[in-house]
Amino acid sequence: MLRHRRDWDWVRALLLSYPLVVEPVTVEDAEGAAGLWRKGSGLSLTDRLCLALGDRREAMVWTADTHWGSDGLVRQVR
Repeated sequence: MLRHRRDWDWVRALLLSYPLVVEPVTVEDAEGAAGLWRKGSGLSLTDRLCLALGDRREAMVWTADTHWGSDGLVRQVR
């Protein structure tokens, strides 16, 4: 358990070194994520929430997951 806490401290410090903004999940995000659900799509709830947030914020969404596609504001890191 302590090892995991030390890992989180390091990860938190690394994340805070970038100009990141942590966004809460809104009802709009949840509804958008639900609308993205397709059987066999390979998209998890977390994936769909990220895509819905990107859509709401009209922001570029970067991923290495090919299931996310590459249309619109989705960009593949490959």
